[in-house]
Order: sequence, then C-alpha cells, then structure tokens
Amino acid sequence: MRRIAEVLHDDHRVGRVYTETKDEAYQRFLKIFKDEPRLLAGARPEALPASATVVPFGQVDLRKWAVELWSTFPEASSIEPMIWAEIRATQAARYGTADLRPPCPPSGEYH
Repeated sequence: MRRIAEVLHDDHRVGRVYTETKDEAYQRFLKIFKDEPRLLAGARPEALPASATVVPFGQVDLRKWAVELWSTFPEASSIEPMIWAEIRATQAARYGTADLRPPCPPSGEYH
C-alpha cells in the first residue's frame, strides 16, 4: 500500500490520493454497520482490503490509466475507473432522474 501511494503521489495526473489501511477500513465498517449485530459478528479486519482512491488532475483517460495502473500494480485486487457519465446513466435509469449531481466538480473536490 505504501509503495502504491508513493508512486501515485509522484504521478502528474494525480490531483489527490486518499488511502485507507485495513484497520481504517474495519473501523469504517464497524461504524457503518453499528446497528447490524449479525454483520458485525462475522467481521474481521483482515477480510477488508487496504485501498487507495485517486482523484485525477485535469482531463485523464481513466480507462487507459486503469490499464497502466494494472501493469504497474499487478498485485492490486481491483482497479476501477469511476466515470461520472456512466454512473449518471446507471443511476438515472435506476432512479428515474437525469438531474443527478456529480460527486465532485470537474475541477476537483468540493470544499
């Protein structure tokens, strides 16, 4: 995880990197499912992955970049580009609205 974060921080296409250790993921899981004792009973910190979430800087071909990241980090369990136009279409079809707000503005994150 540390190597991945270091490589990403040095990439000019990266606007920001958010990392989460296995323990942080477990703590977040406990908080989210605090009212679900059956889920909590079977939860184990080692079952949750460490992760790095990347916010790109500028216009980046996310699919191409994901392929590059796969070749750089073959040990990664998943690399998934989140393309807002595709997410919006899926959500609009599911919830019946095309007026969904993107998770963050094209220039970066909400402050």
